[in-house]
Amino acid sequence: MARKPNRRALPALAELFKGFAGWPAEQTQVHGLQEALRTAAARVRQSTSVPFYSQREIARYFRVPMGTVIRACRALNTEGRLTCVRGAGMYVPGRQAGPRTPVR
Repeated sequence: MARKPNRRALPALAELFKGFAGWPAEQTQVHGLQEALRTAAARVRQSTSVPFYSQREIARYFRVPMGTVIRACRALNTEGRLTCVRGAGMYVPGRQAGPRTPVR
């Protein structure tokens, strides 16, 4: 059975990072990718939770190994900028934090 596609209404990574030519020599790939993903998450953040780019898509665009992407996403997950749900993808949490059901 095929996976259900995750519908995203995000701009392409090429639009967010026009002119990306690589990381500076003094910066590691993990730290550079963390900064780039922080910027992307801040730009696409909305009032509700939004599906984020897939790890494979990020690795393909920035030309880095999957392990680098996983390390950067874990760091952003601990910061609270991304929410990683196993098997469902990554999400940018919404601005409004509140209960899912109204308080009685």
